[in-house]
Amino acid sequence: MNAPWTEFFIALAATVVALGFVVWSGKTRRRKPHYVSVGFAAVGLGFAILYAERIGRLWNFPAVPLRIHLTLAYAATGMTLVAVVSGLLHTFEKISRPAHARLAWLTLACIVLATGTGVWIFTVGSPKG
Repeated sequence: MNAPWTEFFIALAATVVALGFVVWSGKTRRRKPHYVSVGFAAVGLGFAILYAERIGRLWNFPAVPLRIHLTLAYAATGMTLVAVVSGLLHTFEKISRPAHARLAWLTLACIVLATGTGVWIFTVGSPKG
């Protein structure tokens, strides 16, 4: 099986662009573009994770770096759901915009850390076989 590197990098690039639009549209209070870009970012992130999983099956990773990465990746996934829910709560005026923004920035930080450790595990890992 060939590793889907091209697909992974396309999904990752699309996610980064979409997250850029998420930040821009949120900071400038453009709700409709914000909702659309959040959707694209979530889909892009889902595909990036899917392709990273497929590539990862073809590699051996040291246990500790892998555990660190997976912990941050799970945190990023969970925080993505928290950010979406807080956005919905903000839309219905149940929480303030600053509260949603703080959760969204925390989510973005988790995504960046998970991505960084994802790169790291490939630098310390080796292809199987």
